[in-house]
Amino acid sequence: MGMAAKGAFNSIKVGMAAAGIGLLLLAVGAIAAYWDDIVSFMDVGASKAEKLNEEYDKGEQILKAQKEQTEIKVQIMEAEGATAEEIHKVRLGILDSEIALGKQKVEIAKFEKKNDIERAKRNKKILEVILKGLLAPIEVIISTYNKIAKTLKLTQLPSVASSIANAVFDINAVTNQSNQAVTDAQNNLTKLQAQRKLMNIKFNKQQIASAKSSRQTANQRKDDLL
Repeated sequence: MGMAAKGAFNSIKVGMAAAGIGLLLLAVGAIAAYWDDIVSFMDVGASKAEKLNEEYDKGEQILKAQKEQTEIKVQIMEAEGATAEEIHKVRLGILDSEIALGKQKVEIAKFEKKNDIERAKRNKKILEVILKGLLAPIEVIISTYNKIAKTLKLTQLPSVASSIANAVFDINAVTNQSNQAVTDAQNNLTKLQAQRKLMNIKFNKQQIASAKSSRQTANQRKDDLL
């Protein structure tokens, strides 16, 4: 967001220069120049989310290796004459590991949602305070105008500081993005859980069919002996 925000401030700066609003130009220019320092101050809480994602990435790499090893293991088991139940347990185990990782992803998405929204709200307030300090003369003029406009029932002007802060930290956009991340993680988990259920259903049907076939074969042998 740093480069995008710098670009946005620089664009605003050019527009204000053309309009001749010197004070606003200086304020936005100062924020653009010190944006990296401001962001580093505002990014409190991001480190925990980064740590959680690093742990998830490690788990994902481990799971990928386990999947590859499982396929080889299953082939060896089949060659050695392992039972269908033994092979099923191995495959089910790797799927359970994937489900556990999916649950972890959901929790991370929920944490990031809460963290990102709180940070965006906090950072917007911080930026608004900074801008109001830098733009105090303009804010006083707007406040005075709004008092008069209210009395005369005219349209009031928005705070310049608030307008810029809202543009930089769009709470609705952050919320929508966070909600989508949680939904995607939950959908993936639901898919894995359904896959596990389907795997068990298929296995149980195969076991029933196999048992039925064995009984029929046994009965046929009895008939042949009679």
